[in-house]
Amino acid sequence: LNKSRAQRVVWLLEELKLPYEIKFYKRDAFYKAPKELSNVHPLGKSPVIEIVKEGSSDNNVLAESGHIFSYLLRHYDTENHLSPTDPEEKEQLDYFLHYAEGSLEPYLVGIHVNDVGKKKAPFGTKFLMGMLTNGINQGYYIPGLLGNINFLEDIMKKQHENGSKFFVGNKLSAADIILSFPIAASLFANKQQADEIAQGDIFKKWPNLKEWCDDINKEPFIATLGILRKNSCTNRILRLDDSRANRILWALELLELDYEVKVYLRHPQTWRGPLELFKEHTLGKVPILEIIFADPAKEPIKLVETGFMMQYLLRHYDPKHVLYPADPVQQLEIDYYLHYAEGSLQHIQIALLINSVATKVVPFGLKNLTKLITKALNNGYYIHEWRLNMQYLEDRLIQNGTGFFVGNTLTAADVVLVFPVFENVFDNEEGAKEITHDKRDLKKLFPNLFKWCKLIKNNPSYIKICLMMDEEVEDLILRKPHFEYFKE
Repeated sequence: LNKSRAQRVVWLLEELKLPYEIKFYKRDAFYKAPKELSNVHPLGKSPVIEIVKEGSSDNNVLAESGHIFSYLLRHYDTENHLSPTDPEEKEQLDYFLHYAEGSLEPYLVGIHVNDVGKKKAPFGTKFLMGMLTNGINQGYYIPGLLGNINFLEDIMKKQHENGSKFFVGNKLSAADIILSFPIAASLFANKQQADEIAQGDIFKKWPNLKEWCDDINKEPFIATLGILRKNSCTNRILRLDDSRANRILWALELLELDYEVKVYLRHPQTWRGPLELFKEHTLGKVPILEIIFADPAKEPIKLVETGFMMQYLLRHYDPKHVLYPADPVQQLEIDYYLHYAEGSLQHIQIALLINSVATKVVPFGLKNLTKLITKALNNGYYIHEWRLNMQYLEDRLIQNGTGFFVGNTLTAADVVLVFPVFENVFDNEEGAKEITHDKRDLKKLFPNLFKWCKLIKNNPSYIKICLMMDEEVEDLILRKPHFEYFKE
């Protein structure tokens, strides 16, 4: 599964130099495993490992990380590469194989499930759900987790004092590998959340575990693991409410890439983003895509400009041509739309929107004058250009004849046009009529665009990201965050 504990098993297989194949499954919006996993194991959980025996149809299917580790070490670590020969150290290793899943992991799972439950709660119950889950976390999960981390910090401190960088003995063992997920991947790789849980800087509170994490990240097979994983990076999206960022989220979803979202709220009157965005990028604009690579040696990168972000994702993360066909002619068409959507089309709609907002935010005595000026600007240029572009897109759909803008399936061209065509116009028809001063039925004026919009609206992955972001924004509003805005 994506975002799962299975990477430890891959690392173990790599260290033992055993041949293997990986079958990937993707979690749903509620972080649940897909039903297909139930065909592999009755509990439908991951990781599951199938031992294929040559010349036999009687394969072993193993579940439970600790059990998988024990089996592989017992049967395939004949040279004691990851399991010590010293009896006392072997007992310590066996202990950690049970401890990691039996004592430590439940606290992390509990906190995570509560966090997901709070976000996915129906709108009217979010506040109550937040109170309940916070109470459970503070009363049970967080104290239990902190007690365990302090316990592990003490163990690692003693190991460091004895000249060892590892949990058992003086070399990397399966204990370090099985503890890598709860400590390194779950806590120390998510420092901001971990700092909140610990109510302080985890690097300072647990310096020995921090040093252990640094050492673990230097292990040779960690880099290999990043390459072997299907999603070799995590994508962090910074977005505003009611923004163009849904297109990037949809592309990430369609490409089956991992991502996290941070939402900011616009000013309710001026529609501007908060000043906090300037800490992320000089222009203070969104969306911003931060790519955090699995290989710790690679520095994260931040990308801005929607078309550029889409182009980067297509070039680096679409080897199966999900959104970017192999046909060079179709690629050229898609490249055109990635520039057209933001370069020619979007600025017209922005101008119409700004002119509409201007009449509402100016002082009362200037409203009539502002209406006259903006109406003249719109009638003289913007409305004509908007109609011209809408008809152009209508004609392009007619020419292609498949219901899509490029080829006969959904491509990045359709994804990048979702915001200006569907979200701004057909999903906001009354608003579009208001700012264009055109009361005609857009569905009849542009029937092919309307049909295309219905395809988009009913796309399962698009529905998923829209619902997810609606919930994220609602949850943020309920928490009443404090953002700083420009002083007018």
